[in-house]
Amino acid sequence: MAENHLSCSTVLSLRFFDDCGTQGNRLFYLSTAPSLVETISTQLRAHGLTSGRGWDRLVVEKPFGRVQNHMMQLLALVGMETPISLNAEQIRNEKVKVLQALRPIREHDVTGAAVCAQYGRGYAEGMPVKGYREEDGVSPQSGTETFACVKLAIDSWRWSGVPFYLRHGKRLAKKGTEISVYFKKSPDILFNAADSDTPVDHNVLTIRVQPDEGVSLRMEAKAPGQVLQIQSVKMDFRFGDDSPQAYERLLLDTMIGDATLFICHDEAEHSWMFFDPILSAWRNEDARRVPQYPAGTWGPKEADLLLAQDGRQWRRL
Repeated sequence: MAENHLSCSTVLSLRFFDDCGTQGNRLFYLSTAPSLVETISTQLRAHGLTSGRGWDRLVVEKPFGRVQNHMMQLLALVGMETPISLNAEQIRNEKVKVLQALRPIREHDVTGAAVCAQYGRGYAEGMPVKGYREEDGVSPQSGTETFACVKLAIDSWRWSGVPFYLRHGKRLAKKGTEISVYFKKSPDILFNAADSDTPVDHNVLTIRVQPDEGVSLRMEAKAPGQVLQIQSVKMDFRFGDDSPQAYERLLLDTMIGDATLFICHDEAEHSWMFFDPILSAWRNEDARRVPQYPAGTWGPKEADLLLAQDGRQWRRL
């Protein structure tokens, strides 16, 4: 099994962020101790339906399938340790270790760790659109989720105490896929005399998977001049239009027998083992209680509250 997200140039570059033989990316490995990383947010957003017949017929059409499949593969790439070599088996082994280290979410704890929702009537690209239950072929009582987010933890030495947030939804305000790494804020000791009531913000490393593949680094820095004032500055890199299309890379890898971007059976098994209790809890919920969010927005308020309980909020594209 392979996914086109994994063959994007930006995602491929993740494999080398910890590679000691790649001098340019040693910046991130040597200067970012795990204790500096506060949150990692992997966000996968989309809008529109793959068909008008609903998602109950095929698991791969259900949005939660994208959380379990697409986003968990990106999570594994971000969280993996440096492999002893760059061959497919070693990379896949390290990805599996990340999934094995996921802290289980028990069924009775799902409410405080995950949110599912369904879009209602709203606007997409300026045009009014139906709610999910009004789509052709969808039951008016359907409990199928079109939005899912989850808070998870990786119980390893590197990522101990660092929460990971995953979010995916249909009919959201914007379509895109990105990974955001939030570094812990600097102590206010040096900047408490700054002539501003605005607190120093996080430094953020953002990996854009699609569209507009690239990497950006937002840093808090002193503004030019005599006044001690902090402002955000941004370094931005874009791959441009020369990058091959995702499936071009996958088809080539298939022909040459390179399995690096294809998941193995134990990776899929560990991913489903983690999410099965969540799905089981949601199945036991009354479909009428599934939170609703207007199409064209950023999701239900319950998703915002999930992060608010940790004093955080979702990043907007």
